[in-house]
Amino acid sequence: MSEFFHLWWPDWVSFLRMGRYGVYVWGSVAAVVVALAGEQLALRVRARRIQRAQIAAQGEPSL
Repeated sequence: MSEFFHLWWPDWVSFLRMGRYGVYVWGSVAAVVVALAGEQLALRVRARRIQRAQIAAQGEPSL
């Protein structure tokens, strides 16, 4: 079980470099984080618009 928790990299620099593929790995991670943050922001904006439209619709007289 202790082998499962063994670190594959001897130091933090090696971990960040990921065997010379660090630019691709961390660039991909950054792209996903940016995409998720953008999605979260878009959902908030959409929810606020819907909420404002519902409030405005409540103030209008029914036909």
